[in-house]
Order: sequence, then C-alpha cells, then structure tokens
Amino acid sequence: MISSDLRKVAICLAETHKDYPDALPELVPMFAGIIATTQRQLLAHLLDTEADWPLARQPTPR
Repeated sequence: MISSDLRKVAICLAETHKDYPDALPELVPMFAGIIATTQRQLLAHLLDTEADWPLARQPTPR
C-alpha cells in the first residue's frame, strides 16, 4: 500500500505541473525527503507481500 504521504506529494506535484509547469523543478527537491522515506516503505511492503518480486528472492550461494 502506498503511504498517504506519497499520495499527497504526487497529487501536489501533478496539480503544480498542470497549473505552473515552470515551477515544478523547484518543488521536487522540497519533497525529496518524503519520497525517500516512502520508497523505503514501498520496498519493505513489496518484500513482505510479493513473493515473485525479483528482489524478494535471496541470492543463492555459488
């Protein structure tokens, strides 16, 4: 499940891009911390729930 923080950021960036496309590059760095946190949450969710996701498989020893 995508966190509510990431959903809010995505909505904000989409609305900003629609109304003020030139301002978007200045806004993206402001949200970088939130996005990095939610990426970790998304990876943890995928590792826990998606058995067929490639990164969920442990490497086999050679």
